[in-house]
Amino acid sequence: MNNYIAFCLFFSLLSLSTCEKNDSEVVGNWLLTEVLADPGDGSGVFTPVDSDRVIQLKDDGTYSANGNLCDFQIVANASSSGIYNLEEGTISPDNCATIGGTPIGLSVDGSTMIITYLCIEACQHKYERQ
Repeated sequence: MNNYIAFCLFFSLLSLSTCEKNDSEVVGNWLLTEVLADPGDGSGVFTPVDSDRVIQLKDDGTYSANGNLCDFQIVANASSSGIYNLEEGTISPDNCATIGGTPIGLSVDGSTMIITYLCIEACQHKYERQ
């Protein structure tokens, strides 16, 4: 019985710590700094990129960007917007025909944000807080 109580207490505390991470911790501008594109053998690593792509996460759960998040490009040549959800770990661009409305993966750890695209092999963008 004591193990069960300890188990429940542990997961309750874990849930609370997850809930404490709120949108206000990620609100602001994020600059694309690195890209991971695995060649198919699991050897892919993040490599630095020279990009002006910025995503602005807003406190109402929406975002705006100066690049199209519907694809894996690094250019900053189009305005885009959508919603994000930290609890679900997703970012969902508006009007994104290329991914058929499927949310893109999103994770934030301190000053690093990772966007995980839907690819056969691993493909991610790494952003740094500005």
